[in-house]
Amino acid sequence: MPDHPLTIRARRDDPHATTVLQQEVDELKDQHDDLFDHVGTIGGGGAAGPGNTYIFTQASPLSVWTITHNLNCFPAVTVVDTGGSELIPSLVYTSNNIVTITFGAATSGKAYLN
Repeated sequence: MPDHPLTIRARRDDPHATTVLQQEVDELKDQHDDLFDHVGTIGGGGAAGPGNTYIFTQASPLSVWTITHNLNCFPAVTVVDTGGSELIPSLVYTSNNIVTITFGAATSGKAYLN
């Protein structure tokens, strides 16, 4: 995830103002991270394809995840549950831009495609 610098200036003689500003910044960072997790990211600098990574988050448990990654390839897939344990689901590549992941039970977590 790209880091975006943020500068905050507060009066040094008002520690409460600095604390409130830091809380607001932390909340904005959390919202940004949640959005990135929901939408996914394509990284690696450049066009989609081998060498890039797509991160998919499934927040609500489902037994089938259909992921449109637009990497224009058949990527390796690593899946972890919300506790960070790696899972070994069934994978079907519907196309070079879509993969369907099937679990034995409804599951939430993340899929890392690269």
